[in-house]
Amino acid sequence: MKKHPGIALLLAATLFLAPRAWAQDTSASSPAKPPAQLNESQWKAVEGVFQSPQNGEMKVRFTLAEHRLLAELLWNGGALKLLPESETDFTSIEKEDGQPIRIHFHNDSAGRYSRVDVAGNGSWTRVNNYKAPPDKKPMAHTPDQLKRFEGLYRGQQNQNMFIQLSVKDNSLILKQHWDNNELLFQPDTDSSFFMLARPMFTLDFKKDAGGNITGFIAFRRDVWNKAAKPALTTTQLTALSGKYQSKDDPDNQIELSTRDNHLVVKQLWDKKQITLDVLADGYFYNTAESYSLLQTKDNEGNPAILLLGMDFFNKMK
Repeated sequence: MKKHPGIALLLAATLFLAPRAWAQDTSASSPAKPPAQLNESQWKAVEGVFQSPQNGEMKVRFTLAEHRLLAELLWNGGALKLLPESETDFTSIEKEDGQPIRIHFHNDSAGRYSRVDVAGNGSWTRVNNYKAPPDKKPMAHTPDQLKRFEGLYRGQQNQNMFIQLSVKDNSLILKQHWDNNELLFQPDTDSSFFMLARPMFTLDFKKDAGGNITGFIAFRRDVWNKAAKPALTTTQLTALSGKYQSKDDPDNQIELSTRDNHLVVKQLWDKKQITLDVLADGYFYNTAESYSLLQTKDNEGNPAILLLGMDFFNKMK
């Protein structure tokens, strides 16, 4: 961990948009098997729109393009190209984690392909008479009306991940703390937003009985809860001071100290120091460096800190 590698936008993005990443067309590599030769009727049989079992908002459209099966991800504008291994089995040209993505079509009782198995994503069902959703338009609003949505939010499914919402130029800016990426949203109702570049990417906000924003659901699926303001005392902050060692690489060590109610990280391998603000209880962040530190437990349940959202460090005796 000598460097701070930027974590790619999974989930817009995998975290938000799909249970598993679908790669873009950036690789020229091909599956090991030579592609099968399909006739026109075989190609036509696999064309159509199919819907995710986990989220009805997620649909993929299969069409023939240059002797390949083009999978258009209708929720985010992505695309995937596949080659046929048979009339029912297709393999992606692109690879994920070094492996191609494989899909398999299933016949129904009438002999029509009604389902497609997508590796790691369950069995998607055909959508008959698909109609594209109408274009979304922002509602009339002012920056002051958006202020109540600002704040730090923590993932419910993955509590090591944080998002900051802020208002800029009459838009709601979603900043992902794991990679510093920013996404632009506009409201279409008084409690729901959509991403201008990808209208199917939505944020639906939750309120308490008093009307205060308590969190939101991203893309009808991922729950994010608003983080309470930090209540760390000077004593609690000072207790973090000391040297820490990486679980994965003992040669990677850091030293924590405090300065003016801030936490200072010193990377002992290069002597670089980074000053972190306290954003929530046990969570510290430096905006310019996109550098985060979280008090948590490691995979064995031992007290630890999670640095940059990826590396566990334990306190040295």
